[in-house]
Order: sequence, then C-alpha cells, then structure tokens
Amino acid sequence: MIDIYLLRHGKVTGKAALYGHTDISVSCEENARIAANLSALSLDLKQVMTSPLLRCHAVAEQVAHQQALPLRVARDLSEMHFGDLDGVPFDTMSTQEWQTLEPFWVNPSQTSLPNAESLNDFHTRVVRYWASLATQKQNTLVVTHGGVIRMILAHLLELDWTNAKWYSTLSIQNGSLTHIQINPKFPEHVLIKAIGTPIKGPNDDESYLGSDDCL
Repeated sequence: MIDIYLLRHGKVTGKAALYGHTDISVSCEENARIAANLSALSLDLKQVMTSPLLRCHAVAEQVAHQQALPLRVARDLSEMHFGDLDGVPFDTMSTQEWQTLEPFWVNPSQTSLPNAESLNDFHTRVVRYWASLATQKQNTLVVTHGGVIRMILAHLLELDWTNAKWYSTLSIQNGSLTHIQINPKFPEHVLIKAIGTPIKGPNDDESYLGSDDCL
C-alpha cells in the first residue's frame, strides 16, 4: 500500500479571514514544532509536495530538509481564490462586503465572489492534482490547505462537494494529518485511515496514531 499524508498548514499569523491566495505566513516556531513532530512519527516518506503559498511551502521545505526528501511544488495544491474578499479580516469587513459574502456561505457552488475562483473550477483542479498524485506510487507528504483536503475527501468518498455544510461542519484543524492509503495495483481502491488528526510530539498531550530550526 502507498501512504499519502495530507498536512494542513499551521495556524497563520493574521486575523480571522478567508485566506485563499493571500500569501500570509505561519510563525517560525509553529513550523518548527510541526516539522519536529512529523519527524518523530517515522512515516517512511519518499517525497514532499506542497502548495506554493508560504504558509505551506515554509514548513514543507523544513520537513524536506530535515528528512533529506525531494520537494516538489504544485500550484494545483493552492487554496481556493476568494477574489476581492481574499485576506480581508472579518472584523474589518463593511456591511456591503458581508452582504456579498453571506450568499456564498449558504450556497458556494452557485455563488461566485467578485473576481474569485468558482467552486467548480476549484474542484476541477484539485481532482486533477489527485489523479496525478495517485499514479506516483510512493509515500508522500502533501502540505496544503483545508479546502483542498476537504475537496480530495469529497472526491474519494463520492460526497456532495457543492454542499456548504461540507466546508463549515467538517473540522480539518491547522497542523493536522489526513492519512490515505492507495493500492498501487488498483489506484481507485483507497482507504481513508484518519481525517484531520492532530500531530503531537512527546511533549504534547497526545500523539497521532497512523492507524486511525527556523527557515
């Protein structure tokens, strides 16, 4: 079996907002903690793939360096682009901006934010990425975003990715792992071993169970 680990980036340093293509960072200390805890898991990784955005790329680069793994950047792993509202802190949004955002919360597949990527286009590129990854046949750490992870899971489970509750109800915490196994002889046969599981080291409260220095 081939192991694919989807890592959501750490908590960003900015205020609460829709962070899509806005290139906000994660603290150096948080990235170092995530990288160290990943190393302690001994996952037998063969490569690291990452979104080009800094909140993913920085920790991916650190993990790849520490574990002497090849690092590849895939633009299709970027978060959904939220257009004019991308990166705008919720506590500074105007009444008009909230009125623009509300229909998107309720029905994201039928509502496009101004100058934003549509949910359908987002789905298409994420599924395209997954199809290419599934053919590589080596254990891989994929450092990406919550929206991308949810879209991959919806695709694999054949769930309705247009349902707003899939994004508002399913918790994929920052710094968590989603573990997927692929049968190399039959790539369409997958097992989802864990979803959004926190990864914690020996000094934390609990540890991730694979079954279920700053840059």
